Amino acid sequence: MISHVIYHMILITSRLQMKYLYIISDVLYFLIYYFVRYRLGIVRKNLINSFPNKSVSSKKEIERNFYKWLCDYFVETLKLLTVQKEELNGMIQFEGIDKVWKMTETGKSIGIFSPHFANWELLTAFPSFMTKSPQPTLYILYHVLHNHFFDWLMIQIRQCQGAVCIPKQDLLRYIKANEDLKQNAIYGYCFDQAPKYENIHKWLTFMNQDTPVFSGAERICRKKHHAVFYADMIKTGRGKYVCKFICLSEDAFYSEEGEITSMAFSFAEKAINRQPEMYLWTHNRWKRTREEWINYLSNRKRKK
Repeated sequence: MISHVIYHMILITSRLQMKYLYIISDVLYFLIYYFVRYRLGIVRKNLINSFPNKSVSSKKEIERNFYKWLCDYFVETLKLLTVQKEELNGMIQFEGIDKVWKMTETGKSIGIFSPHFANWELLTAFPSFMTKSPQPTLYILYHVLHNHFFDWLMIQIRQCQGAVCIPKQDLLRYIKANEDLKQNAIYGYCFDQAPKYENIHKWLTFMNQDTPVFSGAERICRKKHHAVFYADMIKTGRGKYVCKFICLSEDAFYSEEGEITSMAFSFAEKAINRQPEMYLWTHNRWKRTREEWINYLSNRKRKK
């Protein structure tokens, strides 16, 4: 009952014009930054370590702008529940769609790699911009949330423009089903999460820090001969984004191991340095160290 009421309140809020939603965002920013101070310690640690050469005042400005962007991201994402196509055209534009189409027309499935940067949720609107037929299905991988209501809500938001959400553990089953039906598809991966110790495949220098990396998405793309694109998103104004699809590999099978993941992180770092306030700094991305990982491997080996 309570969930039902909350959902309808969210739905009513989503129907507001963006100018009113941004007023809500401004109020949220004031509360979250100055009173709640949501994950402020993690944000400051991440900014200090990522930008050692920036002044204290510059990092403070990035910090404030980050929280403003985070609140905008929240209301923009809610808007996806009820957004009309004309409004959507004003929020996001895609460049390089023709390259994606050409790849699917050859019969290839595609992996799209995106960091937690700008409003990555707008990538779920990509099917609304596909004008040719037949359209390959866009599958969005997601991590199941513990709260059943918010897990359901995020699925509704992500699927309302034609994408299909699939839990990460079900990915291979969906790929196999599409292969059996001889249907190519597009799979969306957010590749920059902090992996668990057992899922660390390699280490990279990312944002001036030793960074553990999970390269499972690349391994699947290589095994399945998928083409791979990077979704390079730029904010051009409040609530206005451009997403450019950059081809990382026409057939991942022929790339070197780790090459695609390294390229994706390189593009992500360039994007962050270009507009640093739009990365998800509240994520404790660097909570695991190489030393702790080595100790974990040693302890696991001794237990065997």
